[in-house]
Amino acid sequence: MKRFVLVYVALLTLCSVTARSQWSNNPAVNNPIGVGKSGRYDLFTITDAAGNTFVTWYDGSSDSKGGVYVQKITAAGSLAWTVGGVRVDSIPQTFQKPAMTSDGNGGVFVTWEDSRSDNPGPNIYGQHISTNGAVQWISNGLNLTASFTGELSFRQPANPQMLSDGSNGTYVSWDDAFGSVLMRVASNGSLTWATKVDTVYGATDTRITSDGSGGVILAWTDDRNITSGDLADIYAQRVNSSGTPMWTAGGVVVSNATNLQEYPQIVSDGSGGAVIALQDFRDGAHFQGYVQRLNASGVPQWTANGLALTTTGNSINNLVMCSDGAGGGILTWEESRGTGMSGSDNIYAQRVDVSGQLKWTSSGANVCVNTAPQEDPEITSDGSGGAVIVWDDNRNTGANIDIYAQRINGSGVAQWTADGVAVSSASGNQTEPVITPAANGAAVIFWYDFRTNGGNSNADIYGQYISGNGTVSVVREAKDALPVSFNLAQNFPNPFNPSTQIQFAVPRAGAVSLKVYDVLGREVATLVDQELAASSYSVTWNAGNAASGVYFYRLVAGSYSETKRMVLMK
Repeated sequence: MKRFVLVYVALLTLCSVTARSQWSNNPAVNNPIGVGKSGRYDLFTITDAAGNTFVTWYDGSSDSKGGVYVQKITAAGSLAWTVGGVRVDSIPQTFQKPAMTSDGNGGVFVTWEDSRSDNPGPNIYGQHISTNGAVQWISNGLNLTASFTGELSFRQPANPQMLSDGSNGTYVSWDDAFGSVLMRVASNGSLTWATKVDTVYGATDTRITSDGSGGVILAWTDDRNITSGDLADIYAQRVNSSGTPMWTAGGVVVSNATNLQEYPQIVSDGSGGAVIALQDFRDGAHFQGYVQRLNASGVPQWTANGLALTTTGNSINNLVMCSDGAGGGILTWEESRGTGMSGSDNIYAQRVDVSGQLKWTSSGANVCVNTAPQEDPEITSDGSGGAVIVWDDNRNTGANIDIYAQRINGSGVAQWTADGVAVSSASGNQTEPVITPAANGAAVIFWYDFRTNGGNSNADIYGQYISGNGTVSVVREAKDALPVSFNLAQNFPNPFNPSTQIQFAVPRAGAVSLKVYDVLGREVATLVDQELAASSYSVTWNAGNAASGVYFYRLVAGSYSETKRMVLMK
């Protein structure tokens, strides 16, 4: 029988307010996360199934305070760990590009590029931080590069990526001079296996996603055709949970069009394959966006070398993607269409469905077309078939840069104020945001902030929660308020692995049933089957024993019933 936890939560409305009471309700104030005299770099953020947000960064101090830091922020917006963050090592050195994934138990795994003095060059290190902020592996982190083959920096490892293995361990990938590497590491730091995904050619920009069966799909920029006069292409490979590559040796072609293809983005399609986006210079004049879907066997499903995202013919930049929750992807990018300040970039988006159909206009949906320049978009799913997009924006003064965001639904319609709402409008510059999802279409956003130090050096880290309706304000409700109607919320996170939360409200006492079904209508789990008082509740379904795929959860209370869809991706 599936394990479940029924947590009585006093008043969903009040809970939502209480849960966000520590977040700033003023976009000119925000929440300081990491501040000080030194600069901070390489932001990265994730959310776990319990709604905790984690952010990691590199502190550039030249003294003993330099290093990789991690902070945990509760759903309430409170710092759960030491003010300033937990440092994952204590050796002064050069760091770059930390990445992170949940450990499934309230903590995280972290990895980074590391050039400490006792090594001949850069290596990839990793660390495990428990739910209470305690370092779990050896002091100063494990040298994962050395764990791979005993070989060190002549491989020039870079660009570490992480992904939960669904069993409280982690996958780690990186690029090196001999291809793309993938390893699986247990929660105690022991190496389960490691493999060279592409054993001959140099790889860069590797990105990874779940294959839905406990394994990984990787996409990377590949140089194998340079010797024949072409430029880099995009290749991909699927590796199962035992470390065995499943597709053609060396990977399958995503795009090998003429000229340059680079910077792949990847999301699972929920059916054992993946959707992969890339920036493409095939016309020799403009970087444009293309996208391709590979099925579980690695066979391209759409037009050879990918579908073009727009028909504008303009150059794009900073193409990023999230899942649409239905086997496709939602993409956003910068593009200049001859409007704004000297033809400066604006933000656009496009959705491609599982069959390869572009769902919005042929030029994409307008996210922000304000006359001032916008840059550095990032995107996350809103859990309901749409997305929340964030960027840095110069609309207010022409000098100071601020952070703005927009939510766009599955039909490409903006849900918030036209051209976005202010996430941070503090003094000084705020730049290069990162974003992670929160429940009910909300998001948590972090960025580099110069309100204190001034100029464009010595950045602090600030953050902000933004609700699903586009506000950062806190609306307080009476403590004795009860739900006025039945409600079944969308599970969070969605897609999920291996657990997810389902919130529901009942306005009067009575028998309540909440059950999970598979796509054939067979009952998979009973989460609630009892008399409940009028209030609001949260249930966690741990689907560790369930297969990847689409599931439905149904709430029945008296004459009321409602069913919603969710996706388990292992």
